[in-house]
Amino acid sequence: MTRPATLPGILLVVGTYNQLVTGSLHVEVVGPFLGDEYDRLAVNGLANFDGLLSVGVIGDCVPQSTDAFTVLTAIRIDGMFSHVVGTRSRFPANGLLM
Repeated sequence: MTRPATLPGILLVVGTYNQLVTGSLHVEVVGPFLGDEYDRLAVNGLANFDGLLSVGVIGDCVPQSTDAFTVLTAIRIDGMFSHVVGTRSRFPANGLLM
């Protein structure tokens, strides 16, 4: 399991990040401020995804339909999570927007 931090934070991967079908990425959202209140996995290369994306909303945070949290960025993204739990999501060109 990959977690950017035990509390909301940013995990920087230098190079390629590969998540296999048995892998999982877990991110947490507490509020609207990157690093302090929600996680981000930042890959400065290629990110290959399969497996599970789990998004946990913690505490009193109640995301509105207009709120956006970019929890994943990469130079290039290949693949797609086979399962997403905890929220709606969409893929812009180089990131994952929640």
